[in-house]
Amino acid sequence: MNVRITATLLLVVLAGCSEDRTVTGPDPEVAPRANLDALAAPTTQYADGYAWASNPTGASYTPVAAYSFNRSGGAITITRQGIGTYTVRFAGLSVVLGTKSTVHVTGYGTTNTYCKSANQKLLSDVVHIKCFDAASGRPSDAFYAVHVTKRYGDLAFAYASLPTGNDYVPPGSASYNPAGAIRVFRSGVGAYRVKFTGLGSRLSVNGGHAQAMALGTGAQHCKILRWTGTPDLDVYVSCFSRFGEPKDVKFNVLLVTP
Repeated sequence: MNVRITATLLLVVLAGCSEDRTVTGPDPEVAPRANLDALAAPTTQYADGYAWASNPTGASYTPVAAYSFNRSGGAITITRQGIGTYTVRFAGLSVVLGTKSTVHVTGYGTTNTYCKSANQKLLSDVVHIKCFDAASGRPSDAFYAVHVTKRYGDLAFAYASLPTGNDYVPPGSASYNPAGAIRVFRSGVGAYRVKFTGLGSRLSVNGGHAQAMALGTGAQHCKILRWTGTPDLDVYVSCFSRFGEPKDVKFNVLLVTP
C-alpha cells in the first residue's frame, strides 16, 4: 500500500481505538509499527506531517515519536494555549509544503469530545486546534490527531472559504484538483456541494476516500453526506451548529483516490 495513504489512514485508526485517558499509545495490535527512520528517506516517505496529541493538559511537549512525523526533519511541538485550545508546530514544514496544503484533525478516544482546525492549511509551520465537549459545546481538553499534506497526484482537497457563497472558486493556496478545476456550491443553510472537475473518471473501480472538517474557533462541525459522479466528482457536505441545526460554516474537504 502507498505509504502516504497508510499515514492518512493512521488518523482513522487512532480515532477508532478504544483507550482510557491513561494510555501511552494506540493499541499496538492495531496500529502500524513502522521504522520511522527508514521511512524518513525522501525516496520512500510520502507523508508530510502528522501527530498524535496524547497529553490534553500538558503545557508544552513533543508528541510520541512512533505516531508523529515531520517531513522537514524538524521538531514537532504541541502547546496548550488554554482549555481545549492548542497549537501544533511542525518546524520547517511550511517551506517543504510550498504554497499549497491542507490540514485535517480528528478527536481521539472514548470521551464525548471533538476537535477541529482553526486554519485551513499549515500557516508558518503551525496548526491551531480547538476541541469541544460535544454535549455542552464548551471548550474541552481532549486527545486528537492532526494530519498535514501538500498536493499529490492521488489527492484532491478544497477550502470552502465563503459560508454563504454559492458557485465560487475556492482559494488556491488550500485547494487542489489534479484533474481540473474546483467550484463550491451552496443549496441551503449548511448544505454544500464541492465539484472536482474530471476527478470522478479516476474512481470507476474504487470509490476512494473522503473527509470533511469544519474550520474556525466555534463549536460547529461538518460531515460528508456523499460523493458521486463521473467524469466530474461532486462531494456533498452538511454542516451543523453545536445544537445540531444546519449552519453555514467554512470547511475543508479531502479526497484520496486509488
